[in-house]
Amino acid sequence: MWLPCILVLCVLQLTTRAQGDDAESAASTIRCANPDGIKNGAIILSDGLNVGSVLWYSCDQGYYPYPVFSRTCENDGQWTKLTRSASCREILCPKPLNFDYGDFLPRASTYPINSTLTFECYDGYNLRGSAERTCMANGKWSGTTAICDNRAGHCPNPGIPIGGRKMGERYQIDEKVSYLCSRGLDLVGSTERVCLESGEWTGTEPSCESKYSFDLPEDVQAQFRSSATNVRDLLNPFLKKKENLGRKVVIKKNGTLNIYILVDGSRSVLEETFLEFKEAVRFFVSSFSSFEVNAHFAIISYASTVKKVVEIYNDNSDKSAEIFNEIDKNMNYEDHKGKSGTNIPLALKTVYEMMVLQKERVEGNRRGSWDDIRHVIVLLTDGKTNMGGRPKDDIDKITRFLNIEPSRKDYLDVYAIGIGQDVDMTELSDIASKKPDERHVFKLKSAEDLKNSFDEMLSVKEIGDMCGLSSTSEDNNKRQNYPWHVKIKVLTSTCSGSLVTNQWVLTSAHCFIHGDGSPLDTSAATVSVGTGDLNSHQIAKYFTHPCFNVTRLKADNLEDYDYDIALVKLNNPFTFTELIRPICIPCTHSTNRALKMPPAKSNCAEHKHKLLTSSEMPVKFVSVKNDQNEIRTFTLMLDNKRDSCANGILQWGSFQKDHIPKIMRPRYLCTEGDKGYSTCKGESGGAVYITKTFRNYQLGAISWGVYDACKKDKERRPPPKNNLVPRDFHISLFEVQPWLKYHLNADLPFLDDVEARRECPEH
Repeated sequence: MWLPCILVLCVLQLTTRAQGDDAESAASTIRCANPDGIKNGAIILSDGLNVGSVLWYSCDQGYYPYPVFSRTCENDGQWTKLTRSASCREILCPKPLNFDYGDFLPRASTYPINSTLTFECYDGYNLRGSAERTCMANGKWSGTTAICDNRAGHCPNPGIPIGGRKMGERYQIDEKVSYLCSRGLDLVGSTERVCLESGEWTGTEPSCESKYSFDLPEDVQAQFRSSATNVRDLLNPFLKKKENLGRKVVIKKNGTLNIYILVDGSRSVLEETFLEFKEAVRFFVSSFSSFEVNAHFAIISYASTVKKVVEIYNDNSDKSAEIFNEIDKNMNYEDHKGKSGTNIPLALKTVYEMMVLQKERVEGNRRGSWDDIRHVIVLLTDGKTNMGGRPKDDIDKITRFLNIEPSRKDYLDVYAIGIGQDVDMTELSDIASKKPDERHVFKLKSAEDLKNSFDEMLSVKEIGDMCGLSSTSEDNNKRQNYPWHVKIKVLTSTCSGSLVTNQWVLTSAHCFIHGDGSPLDTSAATVSVGTGDLNSHQIAKYFTHPCFNVTRLKADNLEDYDYDIALVKLNNPFTFTELIRPICIPCTHSTNRALKMPPAKSNCAEHKHKLLTSSEMPVKFVSVKNDQNEIRTFTLMLDNKRDSCANGILQWGSFQKDHIPKIMRPRYLCTEGDKGYSTCKGESGGAVYITKTFRNYQLGAISWGVYDACKKDKERRPPPKNNLVPRDFHISLFEVQPWLKYHLNADLPFLDDVEARRECPEH
């Protein structure tokens, strides 16, 4: 099987200044003296007073350490020398040097936090960007570069970053401009840009940044998400592309995303920071795994040497659960204990070697083309490499190997994210990609900011109609945990339901009838999301299954809930957001993509095999008691367990033995209440679902149960003295596929092997 790859290289590394492994051993008994503190700040030691320990200076908000951010305990037992005493200085924003075709005010010698700059253009020139910018607490100016332009050139005026100079005044095809920053500022972005025939400039807009400045998590989230979304969308052949999509090249169907994650384990990495990075890696894996791309992962930890935690050509490199097992088992803080080197080049060489081997396998299998492979590199570091050469040389080697020319620029993305204060932004900028309207290099203040950034980097806000996505972050709105769940209100009765498209809701048929089987008046019926009946839509029409007849067993004094399922069409569609999204239902093409099953070989039976995995399996539903929605679990009983579940209803005394074959129909999924919990009135029609590979799949719709927990006690369970286990019954979606396809196929395409049918199969 060929494995096209996008390379996402996450290098999580904290740098050190120690002298090497041999010297460490010889100096194991030498210790440095307690260092002096720093006014308006504090110090942090990575390894106490031992040789190789890094001393980090931390200043109060609004200040930065000077003249250095860190010092190292050397082999002679001395801390790295200082040119002057360490102190905390006030954070200032860069000073403008010049502004083409306009003026700025005020002209001051320094610009402390909360200072404001205003920009005006001369007559005949129009202002682009921010007319007013404020110095923020992170040492950066708010807003975007102010530019005065009369559009006389083929390309627009590329502007001048605050604190920098631009060389070149001609903006015609093939003309170049170059940039320099003031002394003490790092140039981040492109040092040179060329005007293209398309009217765009090559490269990325530059900025001049102080060594103490940093990005806010929300800035990283927005910029990274924008670029990563472009990469992801290119890999999703089913997503409708927008006209203004930044990327123009679309790869072939079923392309693979290969993600290389490199984690530094050298001595300067604090254990708690290392654990935070592990969680960030897990989150990154889980996020990309939930998208409709074929994602493979490699994870490498390193210091002066390299450890391969997960290899890209491992058979399980696309299975998040297996990757998590390898991370837990093989990615440990002790792996590189005592190894002080930070050898990014060696880590990159390991990636290059993996790519070479993978290319041989792809071409050997003669399936697909190596040239279809896309690659992304994300480098996270709080310093710079201190051995092995220049990382830029290894990135250049990878670039040549992948044949990344202007026409193939979208086949490689390199991101560089610095963590902490002692970051060499010039080195990171050299490594990072430089693409128009995208930013690939960032600097975060702490590992905690990295986690906060990752929580939102791969947002579900703008990913079309992908089904089954949810978020379980503790910081999120609870609604994001079950964005498909809706409340249906008909007269004074309420039911639950699930969005399967933006205009169709799946629920129970009995929600629309009186006890005698006569239909309810639905002229004022509504479907709403969230609590308080907010964001409601009226029902345009509804369809109950033609086999549903609650009075069929009236002679036995029983109600019959066989085929208790209905579809509701809304008068207006919902707009999908992170709070309103569809759930995946079996035997559809969208679920097939979510399961990452090959379209040509998939059928409904394979979906059933994938989703119904054991005779006793945990499934979930949304409890709605008192509008306090919570996710509850119970156990789905299949195969040989099904009869015991059905017979268990006799314990409740409301049923006789000869009732069982009459009410236990093949359409039912039977569940036992987990810890005694069961469903309540008002939860009918809600989804019975499982979570698999970070997507949610509906297996059934809640129909009826032997016990209404909401009527009894506050704990939603039977009195403990009875020791009874509730049974609930739900309509299996696998048993009503023809009817579902008949109504939904135009909006939600089903697999070809499902026959669309409207009539009742029993008549």
